[in-house]
Amino acid sequence: LDLDPGAPEVREVLAQAYLEAGQPSTALEVISGGIETAPGSTDLLEMRGKHHFRHAEFRAAIRDYAAAAVRAPGSSTAFTYLGACLHALGCWDDATVMFEQSFAIDRNFFACSNLATLYYFDHQFEAARQMYDWTLEFNPGDHECLGGLGATYLWLGDHAKAREYYAAAVDAWNAAPPSVTDEYYPYYLAKLAGYQVMLDPERAGELNQEALDLSPDDSSVLYAVAENWEALGEREKALRELGTYLKLSPNDPTIGAEPYFQDLVKDRRYELLMRGLDTEPADCPGMPSALAGLVETRR
Repeated sequence: LDLDPGAPEVREVLAQAYLEAGQPSTALEVISGGIETAPGSTDLLEMRGKHHFRHAEFRAAIRDYAAAAVRAPGSSTAFTYLGACLHALGCWDDATVMFEQSFAIDRNFFACSNLATLYYFDHQFEAARQMYDWTLEFNPGDHECLGGLGATYLWLGDHAKAREYYAAAVDAWNAAPPSVTDEYYPYYLAKLAGYQVMLDPERAGELNQEALDLSPDDSSVLYAVAENWEALGEREKALRELGTYLKLSPNDPTIGAEPYFQDLVKDRRYELLMRGLDTEPADCPGMPSALAGLVETRR
C-alpha cells in the first residue's frame, strides 16, 4: 500500500485482514482512504457500505451503496443491500423497489427471499408464493421458506397445500435441527411451533411455551410466540406477549401488516397496549436521488 496508495485491490485485502484481526475501525480507515484516492472503486464503496450495515448505520450504508449502484448499475449486490437498509428503516415501499431492481438484474437468493417477505406483509400472496418458490430453488431444505409457503397458501385459501408445506418445514427442521447452543435456537423453536399449528395444535402450544421460557425478553421470540398464540386462538396470551414486545419495538410496522394479527389489532385491549408508547412513523430517507434514472418507482 505504501508503494501504491491508490491500489483498491490492496486496500480490500488489507481491510479484510484488519477485520479478521478484530480492528474494524482501522479497516474502515483503510477503505475510506482508498475511496478518496480511487473514487471510482465500486468494491471499496460496497465494503464500506457493508461495514455501516453491520453496525446498523443504515443511512451511511445507503449513501455508499447508492454511489456503488451508479458506478455499477449491472451489479445486484448494491441494490440488495439498499433494499436491506431501507427495510431495516421501515421504508417498505422503497425497499421493495430496490429488491425488485436486484431481482431484475439477477434472480438471487436474497432478493427472492426478501421480496417474498415484503409481498407477504403487503398481502400480495400470489406474488409472495412465486418468490418463495424461487427461493427454494437455491435451498430446497430451508425450513423458514417452506413455512413461509405454508402461510402463503393458507392465506390464498388452499389449506391442503398449506398443510403440505408446513409438514415439509417440520421435516426440514428435524432433518437439520439448530444447535441448542445457537443464540437463535429459541427463535427457531418458535418457528417450529408455528409450522405445527395446523398439524398438531397441542404440540405447537408446548413448543411455543418452551421457546418463550428459553428467551422471554428476546423481541424476535416474543413476536413469533405472540403470532402462534393468536393462530392457536389464545388471544389473551398473544396480547400478553405483544405487550412485552411493544415495549421493546414500539415502531414495528409488521404488527399491523401481519395477516394473523388483522383481527387482534382491532381488539380494544390492543389499543390499550399501544397507549403511552413512544411511537413515531418510519423516518424514511427516500429514494436516493442518484438512482432516479436507474430504477422504476412502482408505487
